[in-house]
Amino acid sequence: AVQKLETQMPGMTSGILFVDLDTGEYLAANDTQSFAAASTIKLPILVAFFQAVDAGTLHLNDPMTLQKQHIAEGSGGMQYDPVGTKYTALEVARAAIVSSDNTATNILIEALGGIDRLNQTFQQWGLTQTSIANVLPDLKGTNLTSPRDLAQLIASIASGEIVSLPSRDRILDIMKDTENDSLLPQGLGKGAKIAHKTGDIGSILADAGLVDLPNGKRYIAVTIVQRPNNDDRAGELIRQISSVAYQHFDRTAAPVTAQTEPQEQSTQQARSTQP
Repeated sequence: AVQKLETQMPGMTSGILFVDLDTGEYLAANDTQSFAAASTIKLPILVAFFQAVDAGTLHLNDPMTLQKQHIAEGSGGMQYDPVGTKYTALEVARAAIVSSDNTATNILIEALGGIDRLNQTFQQWGLTQTSIANVLPDLKGTNLTSPRDLAQLIASIASGEIVSLPSRDRILDIMKDTENDSLLPQGLGKGAKIAHKTGDIGSILADAGLVDLPNGKRYIAVTIVQRPNNDDRAGELIRQISSVAYQHFDRTAAPVTAQTEPQEQSTQQARSTQP
């Protein structure tokens, strides 16, 4: 069903990984392929921030000061604040995810020791295809990740393996407040909740998160679509994939249609069993 959706939208290349955390059942396509990360790179940066909080090298109420080199165009409102404006570290971390604030993200990158140190941290986590090449907004797509890396990171957050339990809860609470709910959330049924992070540049549209269903089931959802420049069909493809996956993982749910113009889709269900 997912493959048919993509064939209906030529010019798109999707990287997909959905994993049922209860059974290990998964759907994967191009999940190890490297893609431009866009703003999904802010998720591993957020995790690195909370690891620093757990280690005591940063504190949630530490002051962080806006400097000229932090200011970045694109998403987020901090770029309009005067140089010298002070925030708490938690305010900066929240802004980087909730409003996908590029300026806030650049403040975090510097506070965490810079690009090279963060890349070393990502490698230590086993994220072999996730790296930062440039500060935000990175419109050329030089920062990289893969669906598998993002899914592995989300699984580590959910299990509490990579951060303390209080930090895990804070991370998920921040991700639940993500303002852009136009992608994966649109394919979910009533009562489902998602903690997620989107990414959007001309060549890439992405969304990655942890879905909680009303029946207690949880699954990881990661979709990255490489597209012709700013092609809106990528958003429709992500919404339809989300809907197909939701119906498969929660078979008790009524069929869900993404809240956009409907696309013809197959009713065939795809499943695989994790080795």
